[in-house]
Amino acid sequence: MIKRYYISFLIFWLLWVSVVNQYYQGKINKNLIISPTKEGLESFSVDDLFVPIDPYENGTLPIVIKNGNSSVPDYITSYVELSISSKFAGLSSRSIDPKSTDVVATWVEIPAYWDRGSVITVRVGFKSYLRYSYTATLTITCEIRDKYKYQFFPVYYWKTEASAQKSVRLTLRPRATKYVNIYVDTPTTTVGLKKVIVEIRGDLQYTFDEGYNFVQRFNKNEFGSITKVDYRENDYELSDIYHFNEYTIIKKAGEAADMSYESIKDPYRTAKKMNGWIHNNFEYTNTTNYRHYTWGDKAILSTYDGKYHGVCDEYTVLFVSFVRALNIPARQIYILWSDVNIAHEFAEIWSGDRWVHADPTWNAFDDPQIYKRHGYKQIYMICILQGADDSLCSYDDNPYDNVPDNGVIHYLYDYEYKFMYSNNPYD
Repeated sequence: MIKRYYISFLIFWLLWVSVVNQYYQGKINKNLIISPTKEGLESFSVDDLFVPIDPYENGTLPIVIKNGNSSVPDYITSYVELSISSKFAGLSSRSIDPKSTDVVATWVEIPAYWDRGSVITVRVGFKSYLRYSYTATLTITCEIRDKYKYQFFPVYYWKTEASAQKSVRLTLRPRATKYVNIYVDTPTTTVGLKKVIVEIRGDLQYTFDEGYNFVQRFNKNEFGSITKVDYRENDYELSDIYHFNEYTIIKKAGEAADMSYESIKDPYRTAKKMNGWIHNNFEYTNTTNYRHYTWGDKAILSTYDGKYHGVCDEYTVLFVSFVRALNIPARQIYILWSDVNIAHEFAEIWSGDRWVHADPTWNAFDDPQIYKRHGYKQIYMICILQGADDSLCSYDDNPYDNVPDNGVIHYLYDYEYKFMYSNNPYD
């Protein structure tokens, strides 16, 4: 008798589970609770990036995943929890048990920056916390947008510059993670900040609006063959004062170069805008710590108090770092005039067919004769500075030089190379 009772109970329980699962499957498209969470910053290695990430076991996905590898761009990402059970209708995400079996999590991983004209991969991840296998038919669309100003009217408009779409049918097993890759051909439009939107439609629905946080750069292939004064010259050099491969520098460069008009998309006018932006956001600070030493890009950014501070070499370093962050070739130039006994630094950018003078300190662009017009006529030395290395020169009586990784070097002696610049346009 007891045995029959247990057999009957087991059959009833199996039938009940089957009915409940069918009930939940029927509710799959109703009463969706969409709960975006974008909190916290966390660093992951390159290996971590391509391993399925469990949003519940690792907390909320980070806003920026730092790869630590310049060949693999940083990713901007966020995730949401989609509740598919009617019993959660009207509740916020904070009311949902993070181990709930009625949740499907989805997230996006979008490159934080890219070279225009390239193909980027936008990854959309899904993880099921259901008690049963769940099949969803989805259409995923990714759009790159930018905001511009009408030329003759003080009105802004949004423009979709690139888009890609993919339709998929996913079967998610309990606790399983799956990715959908969307390949987007990036536009050859303006460089600077871009907005990325990813829409999920179908059995699951959500729109990821990741904001105006992405940077489109020039493609290095646009610049052709670059003339050099020395075969060792490297116009994309990273050093103790240049860190333009890092997202913080790239993002700030994107802000500085962002164009109001969609017709301005060439390196020359981009660099000219950057030159003026650097000049307007600096306060000339002629104190010992700036006069005798050159501060690197990150050191300059760290002292921001409404303005950046420094003298001509700080203006130049930040300009060179920012334009290189956008893939414009640039070089740092030191000049000394014997008739006035004054030294100065400025930059040059490669526009695609020639080197163009850029002096953010003087707010001068493509005007190499400006110094002669101001009475600086006899050039004693002019050279291209390269190979900034804080270990080359040390003085025991100062607090700035020879301090490891402080981003501050001697203004002249901490450069490994000084390429003499003959046949220059400044004579």
